Amino acid sequence: MKGPSKASLGLKRLRERAGLSVREVASAIGRPTSTYASYENKYKKRFLPADLILALLPVFGARGVDGAELKALSGLVGARENTPKTREFYQINSPLLEKATTITSIAEVDVRAAMGAGSQDMNDTRIVNRWSLPTEFVRVATNAALENIRIITVVGDSMPVTFRPYDKVMVDTEDRTPSPPGIFVVWDGLSLVLKRVEYIAHSEPPRVRILSENPEYKPYERVVDEAYIQGRVLGKWLWT
Repeated sequence: MKGPSKASLGLKRLRERAGLSVREVASAIGRPTSTYASYENKYKKRFLPADLILALLPVFGARGVDGAELKALSGLVGARENTPKTREFYQINSPLLEKATTITSIAEVDVRAAMGAGSQDMNDTRIVNRWSLPTEFVRVATNAALENIRIITVVGDSMPVTFRPYDKVMVDTEDRTPSPPGIFVVWDGLSLVLKRVEYIAHSEPPRVRILSENPEYKPYERVVDEAYIQGRVLGKWLWT
């Protein structure tokens, strides 16, 4: 059976270098110890989730670990465009971009159109723009069919620490299973919103816990089939 990925093993080495236990790290980022441990011991994908790395940066940084080493485990590095309205995007490592040979078109959809009586499925939401991106850039984060990748604009204040209003995020609409946990687009009954979604281990029937960073919004639980998960967030743009 295939063991943990190089990124998973790299995370363990950085934690040990920081002199922190698995329990201490899990507590610092507000996640169950078993959930964090799975990233070090069982995670098999090439890169770790971006939201995990962003949560770990201040924790490991306080112990002298270079943030660039952490970002490399998710295939992401900070990069800036030299444009009048500067945008910061968490991009794949530049050597991969330099080797990019094909460009793909990713649809941007208007999630605000899904509010109220709108569509519950992001794939049915109106396309408002198309982004031309290196195919390698998308492939480093997901193997989903390219036509199922979407870019959306953040609305609301559910996740004010990780996401600001008007941030652009890229979403894999094929990945609707919160194992491992992460940030997902969820239909909350009125609109499509960003939430942290965690699978509740050994629940029967399978259930998930849906959480916000904003303390004004209480966490809640749903049976997986009634959680209306629309896709996993892969990365984000930060407007500066």
